[in-house]
Amino acid sequence: MTKKDFIKALSENSGLTVEDSTKAVDGMMQSMSDAFKSGESITLRGLGTFDVKTLTNRHGRDMQNGGVINLPDTRKVKFVPCKELKEAMKL
Repeated sequence: MTKKDFIKALSENSGLTVEDSTKAVDGMMQSMSDAFKSGESITLRGLGTFDVKTLTNRHGRDMQNGGVINLPDTRKVKFVPCKELKEAMKL
């Protein structure tokens, strides 16, 4: 599902106009990005938790010459679905 598809589905399910749905999605994405940049986790009941994890300085391989390279600290966002969502996704 693309952002455009998501906005259309939100509009249909909520009764909001497409313009209002677009503003809501854009605002949500900006708020989430700001929280992730500051290292905050986000928990949405009924959906799950977005955790910001820091990968510390580590070693990797240079695929061209086979040498070892140092990889700097990086952050990543990990999503953990809640119990209800896990149950709903079971076939």
